[in-house]
Amino acid sequence: MTKRSRGGLRARGGIGRGPSLGLLLVLLALLPLGGPGGCSQARPTVSVEVTTYVRPQAPPTLSGHAIAVVALPDQETSLEHAHARDQVAAELRARGARVVETRAGAEFLVSLAYTLDDGETRIDLAPAGSAWDPMPFGPVRPRYPGMVRPALIERTIQTATLTLAVYDARAAGDTPLAQVTPVAQMHARVQGQHLTLPQALDPLIRGALQAYPGQDGAVRRVPVALF
Repeated sequence: MTKRSRGGLRARGGIGRGPSLGLLLVLLALLPLGGPGGCSQARPTVSVEVTTYVRPQAPPTLSGHAIAVVALPDQETSLEHAHARDQVAAELRARGARVVETRAGAEFLVSLAYTLDDGETRIDLAPAGSAWDPMPFGPVRPRYPGMVRPALIERTIQTATLTLAVYDARAAGDTPLAQVTPVAQMHARVQGQHLTLPQALDPLIRGALQAYPGQDGAVRRVPVALF
């Protein structure tokens, strides 16, 4: 398995064992917008596993605080990363935070790093439902009722991760964030087939912020509704 680091640091944390994110997104596109009588269908969810680390200085909520979403040095010229920062900022606003543009005007800073790997191929056994053929060669191939031919199902499972770090802006001052200890970190992870970065980032961001602040060293599964 080869990992591609797309957003800087590699995130850590448990693996979400919920439904495949890629499959859920495909199924979501096929769902009708409303059922009989105009009733809306329940939105599917994906399970995001989030590990949280928190220090006593961390605020109990990010709502109401002035927050700047900042790039780490190796992310400053990346348009992809700028898009990811915009997604984090939008979710912070949705949760009541006041997003500001500069460190000078912020109470807290948020940085992010993400990865999307090339996947791990898994082979599972599943019954195909047909009788087992003990003699696959030759003109005569007797079959025995009740015996099932084992089928091999090959799947490539990708893992996407996100680390969100929260810093006290006033304590950090002008010090580079690489030299500053965050007051909180959320490590989120999700798995699925045929994942793309835009697919994975949205539930990762929402799951990580939904888990904030959490308990130090705690791991929880966060159900995130898909759109």
